Amino acid sequence: MDSLLAEQYITEQVIKLWAQYRTVFNSLPVNPPTVTCTVKATRTAGFAYYDLTKGVEFNIAYLCSLTFKENFVPIIAHELAHVIQYRLYPKAKQAHGVDFRYIMQSIGFNGNTYHSFSVSKAKAKAKELDGADLLRSLGL
Repeated sequence: MDSLLAEQYITEQVIKLWAQYRTVFNSLPVNPPTVTCTVKATRTAGFAYYDLTKGVEFNIAYLCSLTFKENFVPIIAHELAHVIQYRLYPKAKQAHGVDFRYIMQSIGFNGNTYHSFSVSKAKAKAKELDGADLLRSLGL
């Protein structure tokens, strides 16, 4: 999967998953959080900001390194669950605690704290994308 398709896919999945979360947590805003896509050679597949206006960030290197793009859906749900946790439980003591797992399980995910995807493949893909002209790799 190339970077542009990855970014489009992530955005589509954020919209779908946010709608699912809203069926359970109807106090959530109608619009999903903003989505930022980056390319990083790190162990992080995604990041949710405490500042809700910043939304969520996804590492395209992970999605581009996966064999099946469907494997990225749990990562998207995971980061959205953090956004929801920050909103509904602002005083939660643990980022991956009981509240977080409840939010994940509310739409059918198991609430695992971490992904089990290959970090080495993602790092190699990030280095490949970083070495290329990023605008060209995004198809722009």
